[in-house]
Amino acid sequence: MLETQGSLDNLTRLEDPRSNVDVGFVQGGLSKPGATHEDLESLGSVSYVPLAVFYRGANIVNRLSELKGKRLASGAEGSGSRVLALTLLKANGIDPGGDTELLPLAGDEAAQALEAGRVDAVFLAGDSAQPPTMAKLLRTPGIRFMDFAQADRLRAPLPVPHRNRAADGRVRFRPQPSAAPGPHT
Repeated sequence: MLETQGSLDNLTRLEDPRSNVDVGFVQGGLSKPGATHEDLESLGSVSYVPLAVFYRGANIVNRLSELKGKRLASGAEGSGSRVLALTLLKANGIDPGGDTELLPLAGDEAAQALEAGRVDAVFLAGDSAQPPTMAKLLRTPGIRFMDFAQADRLRAPLPVPHRNRAADGRVRFRPQPSAAPGPHT
């Protein structure tokens, strides 16, 4: 077992015969620009990786393009979360090196930066989207969870065929009290 930076790092190691890596976990649809990965084979799918975007502000943000010119925590370098965030941002007219500051922060570090006002939005996916981190952000005044009004259009630049929608009230970040046995159980 090797500790890596995430999916992109794993993909790089899998493609390098000198790395002595034969098997790795890679986020579905992840690829380097122009890469074909002809010598790699997928053994299957493990799970869906949801993307959560939290942002600071009084105004509701429904489109990623509304984050242009902001400071964004877009995931750790080498992670699939960062590749996903950058792909979606690019599809919405936000490129690295432009007037939007893209910071390589993930997980708790990104959440703390959002709470402290050092970033305006965070992209959380995979390991960086831990339930305690997301629950804390959901309860923090002034921080909002983005509802993707453009979800169907966002799939276009990605080689990922699925859109999963969590029904309202289906995601819980804290234990619910035990229900008494009865007709509702």
